[in-house]
Amino acid sequence: MKRLMLILLAVMLLFPLVASEDIAYVVKNTNALDSGITNSINELNYTYKVIGESQVLSTNFSKYKMIIVGEDVFSNPL
Repeated sequence: MKRLMLILLAVMLLFPLVASEDIAYVVKNTNALDSGITNSINELNYTYKVIGESQVLSTNFSKYKMIIVGEDVFSNPL
């Protein structure tokens, strides 16, 4: 988990000019977010949008600078 957080922080530092909701956080259950990830994003003053599994196919990911995928087991992985 600590390694994941370091990687996340390193990648985020590569994108210093991230606009509003430029991070998509994809999870199976939107009610069970990883607080380590969300806290890190918030501490770096970035914003994010949580995208549930049911929203993946209808989401335009091209508008996001970064996509974070939770460690969930998804029902229908592509």
